[in-house]
Amino acid sequence: KKYSQRLGDMTTIWTKRYFIFRDNHIAWYNNADKLELKGVIQIDQGFSIFSSRRHITINTNIRVLQLKARNLRDTEEWRIFLKNYYDRQFTRKLIQPYLGSFPIRESSDVKMYTYSRDYMFAVAIALLNA
Repeated sequence: KKYSQRLGDMTTIWTKRYFIFRDNHIAWYNNADKLELKGVIQIDQGFSIFSSRRHITINTNIRVLQLKARNLRDTEEWRIFLKNYYDRQFTRKLIQPYLGSFPIRESSDVKMYTYSRDYMFAVAIALLNA
């Protein structure tokens, strides 16, 4: 769990965000006190990290996340942390449909939506079936 600045999807404004790292995704929030989810990036087989000066770019097959650190030392700490954390997680990597890296949980009733279009489509189907 760390703080960094994140570049907006639609704008070029850097905003401070609170990050939580899980085995198969990175989630970011406004702050640690009020955990209101602002975004998620799924970790897949295309996961890679690039850093230059104060910027870190996290690439996946689906999305790109850009972070900016306060200084060069923070950039290096973030890069090492991310590389070590997700390299350790990939020891259980499996080849999945849609280039996912972790096994699908068939018995789970929970769905995670990364894009609002997919969520709204699922809501529309649920309303039609109601």
